[in-house]
Amino acid sequence: MMANIWPYLGVLDATGKRLPLNSVGPAMDGGGTCKYRDTIEIIDANSWLFLCELHTADGEWHRLLSGKHTRA
Repeated sequence: MMANIWPYLGVLDATGKRLPLNSVGPAMDGGGTCKYRDTIEIIDANSWLFLCELHTADGEWHRLLSGKHTRA
Protein backbone atom coordinates (compact mmCIF):
# COMPACT_ATOMS: atom_id res chain seq x y z
CA MET A 1 0.00 0.00 0.00
CA MET A 2 1.11 3.54 -0.68
CA ALA A 3 0.15 6.80 0.96
CA ASN A 4 0.01 8.56 -2.42
CA ILE A 5 -2.73 8.68 -5.04
CA TRP A 6 -1.33 8.54 -8.57
CA PRO A 7 -3.79 10.28 -10.90
CA TYR A 8 -3.06 9.45 -14.54
CA LEU A 9 -3.70 11.73 -17.50
CA GLY A 10 -3.52 10.55 -21.07
CA VAL A 11 -4.90 10.87 -24.56
CA LEU A 12 -5.24 8.13 -27.14
CA ASP A 13 -2.98 8.87 -30.11
CA ALA A 14 -4.22 9.47 -33.66
CA THR A 15 -3.84 5.78 -34.61
CA GLY A 16 -6.18 4.77 -31.77
CA LYS A 17 -3.71 2.07 -30.75
CA ARG A 18 -1.42 3.82 -28.25
CA LEU A 19 -2.41 5.31 -24.90
CA PRO A 20 0.39 7.03 -22.93
CA LEU A 21 -0.65 7.72 -19.32
CA ASN A 22 1.36 10.33 -17.41
CA SER A 23 1.59 10.67 -13.63
CA VAL A 24 3.74 12.07 -10.85
CA GLY A 25 4.81 9.80 -8.02
CA PRO A 26 7.46 9.37 -5.38
CA ALA A 27 11.06 9.34 -6.60
CA MET A 28 12.82 6.02 -6.09
CA ASP A 29 15.63 7.69 -4.15
CA GLY A 30 13.17 9.08 -1.61
CA GLY A 31 13.99 12.66 -2.61
CA GLY A 32 10.63 14.07 -3.62
CA THR A 33 8.66 13.23 -6.74
CA CYS A 34 9.29 12.47 -10.40
CA LYS A 35 7.34 11.86 -13.60
CA TYR A 36 6.16 8.41 -14.63
CA ARG A 37 4.66 7.25 -17.92
CA ASP A 38 2.76 4.01 -18.48
CA THR A 39 1.91 3.22 -22.10
CA ILE A 40 -0.54 0.65 -23.41
CA GLU A 41 -0.15 -0.15 -27.11
CA ILE A 42 -2.38 -2.47 -29.14
CA ILE A 43 -0.18 -4.60 -31.41
CA ASP A 44 -2.93 -6.63 -33.10
CA ALA A 45 -6.25 -8.29 -32.27
CA ASN A 46 -4.51 -10.79 -29.99
CA SER A 47 -1.67 -8.89 -28.32
CA TRP A 48 -0.82 -5.65 -26.58
CA LEU A 49 2.27 -4.11 -24.99
CA PHE A 50 2.59 -2.42 -21.60
CA LEU A 51 5.56 -0.11 -20.86
CA CYS A 52 6.42 1.69 -17.62
CA GLU A 53 8.99 4.51 -17.72
CA LEU A 54 10.57 6.92 -15.24
CA HIS A 55 11.73 10.46 -16.10
CA THR A 56 15.07 11.12 -14.39
CA ALA A 57 16.98 14.28 -13.50
CA ASP A 58 19.12 13.88 -16.65
CA GLY A 59 15.99 14.55 -18.74
CA GLU A 60 15.72 11.03 -20.16
CA TRP A 61 12.93 8.46 -19.94
CA HIS A 62 14.20 5.14 -18.57
CA ARG A 63 12.20 1.93 -18.94
CA LEU A 64 11.39 0.26 -15.64
CA LEU A 65 9.49 -2.68 -17.08
CA SER A 66 7.69 -3.92 -20.13
CA GLY A 67 5.38 -6.78 -20.85
CA LYS A 68 3.79 -8.24 -23.96
CA HIS A 69 0.38 -9.75 -23.36
CA THR A 70 -1.04 -12.32 -25.76
CA ARG A 71 -4.51 -13.83 -25.91
CA ALA A 72 -4.42 -17.56 -25.26
